[in-house]
Amino acid sequence: MRRISQIILLVLHCLVATITVGQSPTLNVHHLSTAEGLGDGVVRAIGQDAYGFIWIGTVSGLSRFDGRNIKLYQTGAGKHKEVPFTVPRCITSDSSGNLWIGFNKGLYRFDYPTDQFQLVPQTADLAVTKIIPLNSTHALILTSAGVKLLDLKSLVTRDFKLPKGINQSSIDNNYFNDLGIYKDKVYLTTRDGFYEYSLNRIGAPPTTIQLAFPPPYRKLAISKNGTFWISHGRIGARIMYFQYPEYTATKEFNALETNDDEAVNNNIMGLLVDAQGKLWATSNSRGITSFDPSTGTTRIFYNQPGQFRSLGVFHANEIFQDKNGFIWLGTEGYGVDYFHPDNNLFQIINPNTELGFKVTTPWARMSCEDRNGNIWMTWAGGLTVFSKDRKYIETYENLPTEAKQLHNNSVRSIIADKEGNIWIGTSRGVNCKVPGSSKLKFFFAKDSLPEAFYWSIMQDGKDTIWFGADVGLFYRVPSTKKIYSIRSHPILKDHIKGGVRTLYEDSKGRKWFGLNGQGLLLYDPVNGRIKKWERTEKDNSGLLGNVITAIREDKKGIIWMSSFVGLVAYDPAKDRFSQFSRENGLPSIKTSGLLVDDQDRLWVGTTAGLAILDSNRQNFSIFDLSDGLPTMEFSDMPATALKSGEFIFPTINGFILFNPNNYSSKVKSYTTYLSSIKVFNQPFSSSTNVESLKSIYLKPDQNFFSLQLVALNYNNPQQTWYAYKLDGLEANWVITKANDINYTNVPGGTYTFRYKASSDPNNWNVPEKQLQIKIGTVFYKTLAFLILCMVLIAGLIYAWYLYRLKEQRNIYALKAKAQNLEKEKTVVMYESLKQQLNPHFLFNSLSSLGSLIRTDQAMAQTFLENLSKTYRYLLQSRDHDLISLEEEVKFAQSYTKLIQTRFGEGLVINYNVDKQHLSKNIVPVTLQNLIDNVIKHNIIDIDSPLVVDIFTENNYLVIRNNLQKKNFVETSNKQGLNNLQSLYRYLTNDKIIIDESNGYFTIKIPLI
Repeated sequence: MRRISQIILLVLHCLVATITVGQSPTLNVHHLSTAEGLGDGVVRAIGQDAYGFIWIGTVSGLSRFDGRNIKLYQTGAGKHKEVPFTVPRCITSDSSGNLWIGFNKGLYRFDYPTDQFQLVPQTADLAVTKIIPLNSTHALILTSAGVKLLDLKSLVTRDFKLPKGINQSSIDNNYFNDLGIYKDKVYLTTRDGFYEYSLNRIGAPPTTIQLAFPPPYRKLAISKNGTFWISHGRIGARIMYFQYPEYTATKEFNALETNDDEAVNNNIMGLLVDAQGKLWATSNSRGITSFDPSTGTTRIFYNQPGQFRSLGVFHANEIFQDKNGFIWLGTEGYGVDYFHPDNNLFQIINPNTELGFKVTTPWARMSCEDRNGNIWMTWAGGLTVFSKDRKYIETYENLPTEAKQLHNNSVRSIIADKEGNIWIGTSRGVNCKVPGSSKLKFFFAKDSLPEAFYWSIMQDGKDTIWFGADVGLFYRVPSTKKIYSIRSHPILKDHIKGGVRTLYEDSKGRKWFGLNGQGLLLYDPVNGRIKKWERTEKDNSGLLGNVITAIREDKKGIIWMSSFVGLVAYDPAKDRFSQFSRENGLPSIKTSGLLVDDQDRLWVGTTAGLAILDSNRQNFSIFDLSDGLPTMEFSDMPATALKSGEFIFPTINGFILFNPNNYSSKVKSYTTYLSSIKVFNQPFSSSTNVESLKSIYLKPDQNFFSLQLVALNYNNPQQTWYAYKLDGLEANWVITKANDINYTNVPGGTYTFRYKASSDPNNWNVPEKQLQIKIGTVFYKTLAFLILCMVLIAGLIYAWYLYRLKEQRNIYALKAKAQNLEKEKTVVMYESLKQQLNPHFLFNSLSSLGSLIRTDQAMAQTFLENLSKTYRYLLQSRDHDLISLEEEVKFAQSYTKLIQTRFGEGLVINYNVDKQHLSKNIVPVTLQNLIDNVIKHNIIDIDSPLVVDIFTENNYLVIRNNLQKKNFVETSNKQGLNNLQSLYRYLTNDKIIIDESNGYFTIKIPLI
């Protein structure tokens, strides 16, 4: 009986829901299309992987979304991340973290490290439309050939038997519609019936379940408490429901509130039971529906043109809820819409929402609540009234063909006084709605309220009503109900000369007047105190600006003032101002609409979103378009607090209505990953996907790298803060909204990259992740290399020590040898000197010169120059042990010309010295001595010339002549070459080489 009563109660809830539909709240819908990087807009499947990324299957492939960026997996010959050449139909992640994608041709498992797709062979020719993981080893899959059991390890499938009367040849790809599981039963909807399998008897045929309504049956959803929801295949928006196992107690309701004719064209495309037990149904042309079984409330959400955060289109095919509660909708051509069904703080009220009212402009100005709970809202184009339950009542607006209702359609200010009157300030005068009257009362100059621009109206604690206008200040005395100009006030008449924009009374009865461009005035009627502040070039310690848009008092007695150029707080007890601007985290300096909530948080409207200043007055949090605001720009008017605790803020695109107590300022942490690692702007290659990496190794030449972070904040990724530091390189955390991190020229070593994400840049009590980064060190900076260098240095020092010992032992022997060498050197030099001063050479030279003077004076001049050069060289080189080969060759060439004058064609001397050897050194006069030696020992004859070749070879100077030996040499003492060899042993370790063979006499002199 209890179960039956529950079913009846559920049915009653649903029936009520089909008759009375609650007012739809504003959904904060996010849109994801090709403009954001989606492969294409025709969505066939949506799922979430083990990491939390959302995968979207479209007709052109797969897209992975992380809240900020989309990574594409598309088909193409040889293309990286290539997907199967077919359309995705379903996406599911199992408990082991594997991602499964069903296509029109086969089931595939995605391999994260390689970004590749692995086919389940037995599904190659089948369309796979649903996957339900059962445990870590098995999953159910719905294919075009029926239900199969998949072994997740071996990738082998087992078939469930087809229902009786059904054979494989009689079905097509659209025969099996949906699959569900409850307890140990598997449920299948088809074109011809509804079937139940037992998981304990896979080989047994299914049981046919007879429902109260005939097939075809399409979509199936099963809630945790055993409520079954089934959509009809042909009856449009009608949904059947029953409580397990009361199959015969099937009821139905029209999910989209259409009549039968309309319903045929508004089929249910998807069913989902969310985490709170609510049913969601998508349709092909009528939006989406939610049904709450606990309250019987049905809500229908439509596409609302002009409403930024409504559904993108009127239809949705796929529906999916992720681990964080977001509901994702796939459309036919327009991409994906997604929203959180329970975390939408703001309700939007403007002409674009379906609240049944119209005004000429959505620019909102001010609001108030009357004693009956009705909400009055003023606009730049009229005045509207809503009942306490947000039902539209009426609009006051001047129309061309009707009687005038207001002084002007531009309504600026409004209050409800304690008598029930509604006072309305417009840009041209004041109107009043008196209880019981259907028309608004007009006030004019005769009533002491001239036609002017009325910025604000306020009733104080003594029931005096104040009117702030561009022409001054007016007040209505409660006892006489008469209105006076401020010029009649005994105290204020001398202090307010211009316009008054803002009015406020604090908890101590003090009046605060925001003067329009002239600063701020404080009036304390208890002690008659007046004080005025105005921002000037000389005084910038108080107000930031002289146009005050709103004034409020917080729970500590601090007076807050918004203006066009910032926010200020005034402490009356300390007579001190505090200023807040962009440097303090305020998103925009133009501020308005101040309200203080029960937690003493200050809510501020700006031109860059809605800001909240925490109760410690340290940090601002910001709401923007992604949080559901209709615009980033708030009107420069005060906000309103309702008796319910709700706040109403005016914007240039309508009012936002919300309960501040529903917002928790508790810090939110987000699942955070490394989404990319690049080395010199090239992807880092690894056998593990980036999200799972715990450590990486980089070579010494890979020390320029970048890291990209992603936090899975699908609601508002732009408000995500990241903190990171590279331990071992950075001492402090870097706090930023940027998720791209670059490191350059990082020294070799082991580092720990630490990172985390938070919604509050000042609260980092959130989970942290780490990546160990090891960078190879250049070999000459390694410890092993340093140790090797130290060993080598020690070895060199020891070797040098041994060498010094050996040197000391040999030093005496060397001294003795040096004395002998010195003696030999003296002998050689003496012999050379004798050659230099050889009187025969001088006599022969002078004789030749004398002959030339008589026969060829030009030749005599040349001969004399060469003779002069020869003796100059002999004189210059006599004091040098060594001289360059270049100078020695030049001397020898001059000497050659002298002796060729004497011997003529009987003596041929050839020079072929490589330029690379000219800088080497040689003993002076070596060539002259060797040439003379050749002449002395050989016959010179014109018919048989003596040929001398002088050239370089292997760091030797070679002097070679053909052998034409004389029988007798009168001046030879056989010691010339021996002395030369002794001298070179003194100068170098290379020996002089003397060779006489093959008709040539050759001497090789080592170059030094």
